[in-house]
Amino acid sequence: MSILNRHFLLMLCLSAMGFLSAPSFAGADIQPLNSKDKQWINAQKSVINGLSKQHLGKTLNGARSHDLPLLQALLDKKVVTKKQPKQLKAMGVMLGEIYAKEMGMDWVAYKDAKGRSLAMRWMDSSKLIFPVTKLSRMAQAGMKVDVSKVCNNDIKSLYVIIKETN
Repeated sequence: MSILNRHFLLMLCLSAMGFLSAPSFAGADIQPLNSKDKQWINAQKSVINGLSKQHLGKTLNGARSHDLPLLQALLDKKVVTKKQPKQLKAMGVMLGEIYAKEMGMDWVAYKDAKGRSLAMRWMDSSKLIFPVTKLSRMAQAGMKVDVSKVCNNDIKSLYVIIKETN
């Protein structure tokens, strides 16, 4: 397979998984979070922490080895279901917090012709991932959500993007 075909397939897969890179930014704007965004993120973290504490007796701390089993348990015990997109998005915020802690990613606001979304950006680059809606879209599509698999695949894919562009 040629390098061009491999690159195309990689971009296709990454865009389907919620990643964007430089060629996808035509007409898009990346901005720092405003105070309302920060409040919303903190509120989402509180929602999931509250559910985890109430139903599992533990709170989340941003560490992958600690948080992923708790997020999965919220799904497996049907505390959060596919019919609860707000809670699933809050779980996506917690994925973003893991990416921030483990990968040094930062929250940003991404705005294009389709609207405005919160994303994680790697080191002030054009490498973005959109964790907020990832789990809710998977669940609403009828897919079984394996939170660890999603997180681990995202991290591996980001490493591939970084390696390919260096």
